Amino acid sequence: MMRAKKPESPPLYQAARTAGESERRARDAVVIHPAQNGQPVKFETLDDVRRQLALMDLIDLDWLLEEIQATPTRPVTINRPNGMTQGDRLKKFCCEYAPVPGHPAPEEVSQQQIDDLLGKAKAYIQRFIIDYEPIEIPIAGRQRIDWHPSKKTWLSPDNPPKTRFVDANTIAPLPAAFCIRLAELLIRYGHLIRACTNCRRLFIKKKRQEYCSKTCSQTVRNAKARSAPDWQERQHSYYEERKKQKALQAAGAVQNK
Repeated sequence: MMRAKKPESPPLYQAARTAGESERRARDAVVIHPAQNGQPVKFETLDDVRRQLALMDLIDLDWLLEEIQATPTRPVTINRPNGMTQGDRLKKFCCEYAPVPGHPAPEEVSQQQIDDLLGKAKAYIQRFIIDYEPIEIPIAGRQRIDWHPSKKTWLSPDNPPKTRFVDANTIAPLPAAFCIRLAELLIRYGHLIRACTNCRRLFIKKKRQEYCSKTCSQTVRNAKARSAPDWQERQHSYYEERKKQKALQAAGAVQNK
């Protein structure tokens, strides 16, 4: 009896196995990056897109917290690449609501406008996160609804693709876009913003984090250690132990000579 020949896998699944990916991941992919420059094909699922968007949100929120708390002794050093001005970073923060989604607004931002927007953000975050009071952020803009893929990408203007989705974007001038973005970030991640137990600086909490930096954490640990009743005794015993070790090392060095 002849055994039935196993049907060949579709090319997409073959590419997935070559790239070390599962067939399920290939089946659930929403974006497929073709193989190029010696790199295998890459599959991007909806979960990947959501994780990437969440990461971008946290980067933006982290930058905003740094900006509103910046001081001459502690300037902003994160999430602003070399050559990017404060105004450019602010436009990137609001680019989701630009006339062309995903691209920064072309308008120039004055320093006065930057200071006003960051001042508003600081007041809103102070009231909401530190004082636990409700806030009302004025939001203005217009909603743009289009097809995805858009008509300009169709092969024929009178022959739309069978699979298409409704794509909605909010379009707003820079001040309004900033307020919309700030409100969205506070709604999604406001529960992750904490005030440092030591210096009261705001930061995005990770796991059970209580301090904004390792410096603050070490400062508190040192203070607790010094407040212990036997701290001086332990320090003296450590000192005596180090003296003994140094004496033994010196004696060993003399003997070796």
